[in-house]
Amino acid sequence: MPNTTRTNRAVPGDVTTNGFAPFENDLRAAVQGVRGALAEMVAAVDVDATRPQQMARDVGLDKSLSWKLSRILSDDDAVATAMHLPGKAGIRIVLKSFEKAGASAASLDALRAAVAAFDRVIETHCGDRETLDLMLGHLRRDGNGQHDETQRKKSFQGNSAIWGVQARVHVAAHLVAPNAGDPEMIDYAIVSGLVDFRRLRNDVPWAVASVRSYSDDGSPLPPEDFEPLDPSVAANEAPLLREFSTQPAPRFRITAGTAGTTRYEIAEGPVGKSGAITCLTGWASRHSHPRHRTEHDTFGEHLVNLITPAELLVFDLFVHRALEFNLPPQVMLYSQLPGGPVYPNTGREHGLLPLRETMIDLGAGRPDVITPEIPRYHALAEMAMRRLGGSPDDYQGYRLKMRYPPIPTLALYRHVLPEPRSGKRRARA
Repeated sequence: MPNTTRTNRAVPGDVTTNGFAPFENDLRAAVQGVRGALAEMVAAVDVDATRPQQMARDVGLDKSLSWKLSRILSDDDAVATAMHLPGKAGIRIVLKSFEKAGASAASLDALRAAVAAFDRVIETHCGDRETLDLMLGHLRRDGNGQHDETQRKKSFQGNSAIWGVQARVHVAAHLVAPNAGDPEMIDYAIVSGLVDFRRLRNDVPWAVASVRSYSDDGSPLPPEDFEPLDPSVAANEAPLLREFSTQPAPRFRITAGTAGTTRYEIAEGPVGKSGAITCLTGWASRHSHPRHRTEHDTFGEHLVNLITPAELLVFDLFVHRALEFNLPPQVMLYSQLPGGPVYPNTGREHGLLPLRETMIDLGAGRPDVITPEIPRYHALAEMAMRRLGGSPDDYQGYRLKMRYPPIPTLALYRHVLPEPRSGKRRARA
């Protein structure tokens, strides 16, 4: 929201000049009216709105309604006020209680008129209270994310039913280390997969992992040579981490997607809890990207495509401490809906989604990777660190955890690549 000076009133439906959109202007004007009328009515019976329990006793009001009225009067955030405003039945109870307590007819009529104006704003911009609740979510200042998580859980349940699959955890870990043979290049590894993945229909194949490379402008780069992290897996097989996956291993298909993407797809299989599997993949690419920025690469980006209805996302980044990257990284969430901006082809400024979750610093020198939602994850992460290069003591880590991640989206870490030591950029070959 832009920094701006707020005006005291707005005309419903008018595009004003105070920096807010018409919906926000109308909402703030209506909320201001409700707060003013409510303050007059409370003052008319001489009760203390800052003590909701006492107010409930003084006017014979339900404690829950008394608490809501107290919040409306004490919180100057229009969004929070709108969230707490009782519905029509609740308002009738409030009016009746304050009338019995001796509130004047004028103060009661003023509150009725203010609530009616608020309802007109809902009708004009939202249609109903449920839609208002959705529209208010991104405007909230509290930042606790509980409202967002509640809405994402509903989406998770609906998507599970529609697509016929769900997972308890979607896990992804990206690792970056200097190349042993060429100090100007880096190696990287990716661990990705689904924990307790189950089908709700037996005719559903599903991509458990994918890989792609692109330049700053989003154009695909030539396919890279990948080696499985599990040495028992052949180069032409899906890079399954057998030690950390369900045995016997599920059937895989390897398919070529758009924009240079390779997909590793689980074939159809049994449904329900008895058919649930944990399927983790891992691969490394050596001498794959320049360590420093070039004409076409100024950022290092590490992304995970979120396409599976999952209860939890755990997305980690582990960076070898010998690399001079600009850390900590930024963490972002982008829409991948086909009808809208699709990252990265439409640019980094388009398609961004709200992300209230805070990135967790896992520390350096054997990062604290333990997470109870993923069995033996610490062993998996440390195996990948050793396989890529060095020991766990050489890495620092970062984590994003999100309940019910929205789909289809893309979560990514971004950091600025350092300038070449010579001061001159090296172009990609």
